[in-house]
Formats: sequence, C-alpha cells, structure tokens
Amino acid sequence: MNYLSPMITETVKAQIKGTEQRLARLMFKVAVELGKLSHMTAAINDVDDETLQSLHAMCVTEVRKINGIIDYEDAVDYQQS
Repeated sequence: MNYLSPMITETVKAQIKGTEQRLARLMFKVAVELGKLSHMTAAINDVDDETLQSLHAMCVTEVRKINGIIDYEDAVDYQQS
C-alpha cells in the first residue's frame, strides 16, 4: 500500500504535466496564427479607435455567451445580416 500510492500519484502528475506542455505548445501555435491574421487584417483595413473598441466589447460579450466555442459559420451569418 505504501509503495502503490506514491507510484500512482507520480504517474498522474507526469500525465498532467505532459498534457499541460502539449496544450501550451498548441496555444502558442494558435497565438502565432492569430497574430498573423490580425496583422494581415489590420494592414488591409482602416479601422478607427471607436470601431475597434466596439468590436472588442462585442467579441468579449460573444465569447462569454458561447463559452469560448467559436463557430465560423455563425460569424459569417452575423456579418452578412
């Protein structure tokens, strides 16, 4: 019993650490892609500060409402309406 408990604990900790590292790498890659998209969008559009602030507020509200699950089709429908 004294041997098994620490082994299980260490195994679980190792699994969690590995998952954490994989998620961090994936989040980094997503952030890089988002940065590229943001810079391309900013380069081709002339957006004033007021519009940018309104967009930020709208996006924060939307992400809270959808719990972070972004659906591209919903965004297209919204933009076309």
